[in-house]
Amino acid sequence: GRHLDPLERVAYGAPLGMVVGSLALVPVATLVGFRAEAIVVVGASCLLVAAVVRYGSSVLGGSLAQDMRTSMSSLRTRPTAGTSPRERVRRMGLLPAIVIGAFAIRWAFFWREALTRHVDGLWAGHVNIWGDWTVHLGIVSSFAYGTNFPPSHPRFDGHAFAYHYLSDLTAAAMVALGMDPAGALALHSYIGCVLVAIGLYAF
Repeated sequence: GRHLDPLERVAYGAPLGMVVGSLALVPVATLVGFRAEAIVVVGASCLLVAAVVRYGSSVLGGSLAQDMRTSMSSLRTRPTAGTSPRERVRRMGLLPAIVIGAFAIRWAFFWREALTRHVDGLWAGHVNIWGDWTVHLGIVSSFAYGTNFPPSHPRFDGHAFAYHYLSDLTAAAMVALGMDPAGALALHSYIGCVLVAIGLYAF
């Protein structure tokens, strides 16, 4: 989306990158297994593809660093009154930054307490987490520890896995890279919340 300004590219591109990377993991994990090495290669490949899509041939040439510096500096540029909406580069004002920052801080505390371990077991920090994340913990664990590729239903043996499991696959990749399943779900949810807030403002 070369017509998008840099803030929009971050707000829309980051979730899109998570989706594309997670989709790419399914055939790769089916072929070679759900291993940290495969996840790192898929992630690096997605970054390379994104850089080529965004910067074109300069990725392979010598001007990538200059193009990236130009893009980053444009985030700090105020739009001029005479330019068309497509040519304007938006600058996030102080008030939106404070509001999104306040939500980000609140969400950090919320998701940190989403699932906590106590001497008497695993506790959920909210009723919806208590009701929903037992399913998601099972799905994440089936990918991370059960080598569930190609994906089949983790609770009903032999049945097709028709549930929208892509976000669980993203969290499972974090587990394969060393995170705890509960922590991976919380971090994934936190990043998603912040990106939704930035995307809403960008939109």
